[in-house]
Amino acid sequence: MGRNWDMEERTESLDIAVLFERLKLFCATNIRLITRALMAIIVALTATHSVYPPALDNIGHALHFSRPSLASMLTLILSLWIFERLVVLQEEVRRPSVTVYQRSMENDRLQRLMARRTAKRIDLLQVSGQTVIQLLTYFAKNHRAAHFRLLLLDDAIARLLDADNKVDHVSRIKGTIDFVHLLEEENPGFKVEIRRYHTWPAFCAVIVDNDLVSLSYSPTFRDPNVPTVVRVRGHLATTVTAVGRSAEPLIRYAEGHFDVLWDCEFAPEAA
Repeated sequence: MGRNWDMEERTESLDIAVLFERLKLFCATNIRLITRALMAIIVALTATHSVYPPALDNIGHALHFSRPSLASMLTLILSLWIFERLVVLQEEVRRPSVTVYQRSMENDRLQRLMARRTAKRIDLLQVSGQTVIQLLTYFAKNHRAAHFRLLLLDDAIARLLDADNKVDHVSRIKGTIDFVHLLEEENPGFKVEIRRYHTWPAFCAVIVDNDLVSLSYSPTFRDPNVPTVVRVRGHLATTVTAVGRSAEPLIRYAEGHFDVLWDCEFAPEAA
């Protein structure tokens, strides 16, 4: 009995901790919306002073102002705005707008960034797509309403890479496509439009709306030990992730390249 009681108590504590974290995340993510709403309410109620003069006194007394006045209401609005700015600046300092990591680590950071926002459009430019399987799974469960476009390397080019079969890129690409279709079946509302590009890989990218991008170089090179074989090792490349205004130059570059490849006359991948 005592053991069950301890388990129930720990479960309750865990639930409270999770609830608190979700509340904290909601407030941090929507700080602008919350403070703007409070400002609008104060302005609306203060505006009624011209129709009903005692309104300002009642509002002020409710907020524990000793001498409520229009100036005190404006001071309150200004205080809310300053509070919002401090929270936003603290978040920007704590979470740098540009980071550089190896791609496997950067996928985890992308998930943390996406947990704080919604998304309307997500574009993914990949070689085989295997390195974003975890990210796609996260998107399917948490951002399924977004419009997804996925570009993968065409099989004809994939066969030319690592032709000595050290890496079977064609099978890896097929595995990604099959996995995406499985995610679509298991997560109603999640839909990914897939196309193939018929050029040598240059870089990989994850582009979210107009303010978040993760970009990494996908080098192709001739193996010095086997000069007839061309290899690609993008999964080992350094990845640059940018958020907000810092992301604008990278997004223009990545999205422009993505759109050119997307609009090439290749049929969409069949389901």
